[in-house]
Amino acid sequence: MKTLFKLPLVILAFYLIAVLTLPQARGGVNLLKTLRNFVDPDLPVTTVPYGPDPQEVADIVRPKSPMPFPAVVLIHGGGWSAGKKEDMGGDAQRLAKAGFTVINIGYRIGKQDDSRTHWPAQLQDAQLTVRWARAHAQILGLDPRRICAMGGSSGGQLAMQLGYLKQSLPGDRSDLFKEQSPTVSCVVNICGPANLTHPEFIQGLKNVGLQSLPFLGGKSLAEAPDQWLSASPLYAIKSDSAPTMLVQALSDVIVPRAIGNELVEKLAKEKVPHRFIEVDGDHGLINTPHAQKRMVDTAVLEFLNSNLRGTLSGNSRSDQ
Repeated sequence: MKTLFKLPLVILAFYLIAVLTLPQARGGVNLLKTLRNFVDPDLPVTTVPYGPDPQEVADIVRPKSPMPFPAVVLIHGGGWSAGKKEDMGGDAQRLAKAGFTVINIGYRIGKQDDSRTHWPAQLQDAQLTVRWARAHAQILGLDPRRICAMGGSSGGQLAMQLGYLKQSLPGDRSDLFKEQSPTVSCVVNICGPANLTHPEFIQGLKNVGLQSLPFLGGKSLAEAPDQWLSASPLYAIKSDSAPTMLVQALSDVIVPRAIGNELVEKLAKEKVPHRFIEVDGDHGLINTPHAQKRMVDTAVLEFLNSNLRGTLSGNSRSDQ
């Protein structure tokens, strides 16, 4: 979705100074002081570390009221090896104005020559964000019982993992805020792949000259099947998985319609509440008509309100 929000230069300058001087080890030190130092005239906005790596930072956007709000963790796309949290800035502002505390995250970008950034580093960061948010719920102004994950493309894949996995992954981030749950209450997936092993996803990679992906260490499906499977949230879905909203672009050649249909079939089989919306356009809602984008925005807010402020009754499918 199009980015509508950018940090003013003055706030950005102060942010850079703050991040360089803040302790990084536990991703929560001086959090209250930092939040108070970044107050936009329109909405409270600040950027803080949630983990020890320089990429493990989040933009916090909050409604004006001091009451605890339901929260949305936003996760940007970019094939797990590109993109930035600022790509989701417009969504962050829109959701905060609708009454949600927004945590718009950066995470370790996968580089083929850096094993520290190989899968599941991206998911470990996403899970750490949720645990960190719950540990600092009062300071952040959120209700720790009501957190949803929302992402586009590879961010949608990570959002699904947060909704379907019940335990924190073992590894280099599992000891941080380990007493907190990494699971979210609902998932909004916009054009994200649920099954990286699907033949049409593999063919899509081949169509652009790829046999593998950097965040998977450059290994093909044949070379590392377990890794590709673990990065496919489809296989983690169970009857108690989080309610899911999927937005599928009909002309998407990166995450084709067959992959979205497979996800919906699995959710239905497990009786997981879900909503499925199909729109015209390409991957990431590129070339999607403006009226359909507005419809998606409205549907997302309805879904979030239903799951974070109400009850979603039964499975629903909305084909557009």
